[in-house]
Amino acid sequence: DRYVMQDMGYDMDMIEAMVKELTPEQSAALEDIDFTGRLDITDEDMAAEIRKVPGLTDAQVQLLVEMEMSLLRNEKLKNITKMG
Repeated sequence: DRYVMQDMGYDMDMIEAMVKELTPEQSAALEDIDFTGRLDITDEDMAAEIRKVPGLTDAQVQLLVEMEMSLLRNEKLKNITKMG
């Protein structure tokens, strides 16, 4: 959701520009990668999985890792607050 991502400090114009550069094959491959619930994954492991998508630039990989890690941290925070 655009507003959630903006609230998390992301430049949505930059993200949308990056998404528009993806080929349909890249988009489909990225959609098949699911980090939901993988709260212990490292930046490096996540980047390695994302790099398996052919043709992504280092900048795209980095942006995707930052977004996914931010979402996971948010998920982890929600889980902690539910427990408390």
